[in-house]
Amino acid sequence: MSLFKYFKGFLEEYILHIPHKKNLFDHHFFDLKYYAHKTSSKERFARLLNMSTEEVDHISISYYGVYFTTLINEFRCQLLIKELENPINYTLSFESVVELCGFNNIESFCHFFKQKTNSLSSNPTPWLA
Repeated sequence: MSLFKYFKGFLEEYILHIPHKKNLFDHHFFDLKYYAHKTSSKERFARLLNMSTEEVDHISISYYGVYFTTLINEFRCQLLIKELENPINYTLSFESVVELCGFNNIESFCHFFKQKTNSLSSNPTPWLA
């Protein structure tokens, strides 16, 4: 009987709650655009969702293929492209738009962009080889 309770608890805790945690993750990260906040971090996001930082990274890696901090910067870049194409932001400086998208300053954006381009050039796509 206790073995049955153990497996029931295991199923409820690990299998049934993972989709709930992923839905919660997606809602806060994508719908509420958590990545666009300057103060966003893995630790703050974990506290917000009442998860551990390991769970946040696990969801990020499992479903999106990158660590959480990389996921933040990837979506900040996508937001930056959208904001630069928006005619409302035509009169804003590039630095203002970069900060609007959650980067601390142009240097932090350039640092991420340089890392991204270096990783792309050092890892060519295997299907082209």
